[in-house]
Amino acid sequence: MTRKFEHADDSVVVDEITEQWKAASADRDWTSYACKLVTPLYGGGVSAGVVDQAMPVRAAALRGQLRFWWRMACAPLDDPKAMFKAESAIWGGIGAKGPAASRVRVRVVSSCVSASDLVPSDAERDIAIRYAFGPSSINGVTHWLRAGFAFQFLLDCPDACAEEVELALRWWASFGGLGARTRRGFGTVHVKDLAPVSAAMVADRGGALQLGRQGSGDPLQQWRLAVNKLFAFRQAPGVGRRAGHPRPSRSFWPEPDQIRRFFPGRDANGRHRPVHEGGNAFPRAAFGMPIRFEFPGSPRNGEPETTELLPGGGEDRMASPLVLGPYWDGQRWRRMALLLPKWERALNTPLRFKDHPFTPRPWPTNADARARIAATVAPMRERGNDPLTAFMHFFTEE
Repeated sequence: MTRKFEHADDSVVVDEITEQWKAASADRDWTSYACKLVTPLYGGGVSAGVVDQAMPVRAAALRGQLRFWWRMACAPLDDPKAMFKAESAIWGGIGAKGPAASRVRVRVVSSCVSASDLVPSDAERDIAIRYAFGPSSINGVTHWLRAGFAFQFLLDCPDACAEEVELALRWWASFGGLGARTRRGFGTVHVKDLAPVSAAMVADRGGALQLGRQGSGDPLQQWRLAVNKLFAFRQAPGVGRRAGHPRPSRSFWPEPDQIRRFFPGRDANGRHRPVHEGGNAFPRAAFGMPIRFEFPGSPRNGEPETTELLPGGGEDRMASPLVLGPYWDGQRWRRMALLLPKWERALNTPLRFKDHPFTPRPWPTNADARARIAATVAPMRERGNDPLTAFMHFFTEE
């Protein structure tokens, strides 16, 4: 008999899946949803980056996802006080009158994770997926939870907020996921019988949705296609940088040459003098931070030191306003790029370096300055006057 676990606010554990459903439904009018991972889940447990084999999908994490997507789908984004009030009324929080409990209850039913459910993180050979995985690949993360892992969750909330909670659920099912790196497509979940969120619905909230023209029955294929688009735009030979042999040559983006200007004389002993006409501009910061700039060689060989770009104001990171992954349109899987509502704020976030006093500049607000710099950046040229808009145009190109 396969042992099953039910994870809930009151942490009930039973042996038989049928008994779980009966016990969960006895005192409340729960709505149940059948879910399946369609891309690998990275992390999701108590320890960062580690799959919890006893509790791979946590009810608290799922409710947190729904809370986030409620903000994207329903909250008054231009009025922080009104948003806090509305959010606390549904999802709970600490206000002037003390703590308020969430009105949304979630239970998760899943099997334990067996050895066959885990896949080695270094088994993925797609360079773009490794790029999306990022520096976590060197921080001791060894396994992901495989695509195809199934679970069920039950949802209960008062009728007064049921419509908004269901809309948040649809946004999560369309664009969200579980675990870490969900904005790069890890932990994408297919929820059976939920209608997808349309591009028009996203636009009404101030976001933007682009889908690949071609689709398939394979969400992993569409995930790879989506992430490959970002990799190409930022790094691929012939798009984000010059082709070279045996490895790609100089970047078409302005940041590396500007960092060389910040470190006078660090031009690889004259081989890489800064020539990019974009000047002090760091457009790729809009895709999320931190960004670690590493140069081949070392300062001893005339290269700049490794630098880490961070948001100003003392924060250590800025979440990307861009979400990539597979999208179920009701008939097939397609590659998807989503700009979250209020994505424009990411363009103008103040910037700083972690260990250096230089002053990197965010994307300018002046339209003429934007057009001038965009014309110097090959991946952006004729695609848009800010990096996120340019990428969305690039994403649609076959």
